[in-house]
Amino acid sequence: MSVDYYKLLQVQRNSRDVRKAVEAKLNLINDAYEVCDHSDFRVSPNVVTYTSIINGFCKSNQIDMALKMWNEMKNKGIELDVTAYCALIDGFCKRGDMGTAGELLLELLQVGLSPNVAVYSSMISGFRSLNNMEAALDWHNRMIREPIPCDLKAYTTLIDGLLREGELQSAADLYSEMLQKGIVPDKRTYTVLINALRNKGQLENARKNLEDINIRE
Repeated sequence: MSVDYYKLLQVQRNSRDVRKAVEAKLNLINDAYEVCDHSDFRVSPNVVTYTSIINGFCKSNQIDMALKMWNEMKNKGIELDVTAYCALIDGFCKRGDMGTAGELLLELLQVGLSPNVAVYSSMISGFRSLNNMEAALDWHNRMIREPIPCDLKAYTTLIDGLLREGELQSAADLYSEMLQKGIVPDKRTYTVLINALRNKGQLENARKNLEDINIRE
């Protein structure tokens, strides 16, 4: 099987046609799967190889293929690590299938592994996408109890969800908590804040936030 990976990557990098970029990514993932599935492949794929392919399938919304690789790992007796679980949990969270994501998390615990910040962030993002901020905040509280440090992605997701529901004070409290922990906002965080302020008609506050971005840069 001959694959010109350089040309595929160039399509992803340079093409303005989103469809072509997505197709190129899918081709790379499928080619990687075919290599792993080839009976004459000399080096047996390990947990890192499988996890990378599972992650790729999940990001390209091919959850069925991700599950196929997942089951293949189990059948081959390959020991699953937290990263492998996280890849699949994140895939189901992105689909809004929080039930299956929760089952995988329970399995992760049953095999003696501990969820990391990426797992918690995926659960928070999943519930935020379903506009279930009560559940999202509950996962944030679980992080605090563990304790697992909440990262910028999780904070930004929570702040965004609260602002969309009009919970300005709760969002402000989380923002202050984030700053007190030494976590520096990025452009996405500022965009979330500015869009919320703009929608509330607080353009002056939005302008000040923009100035703050320029100062930090």
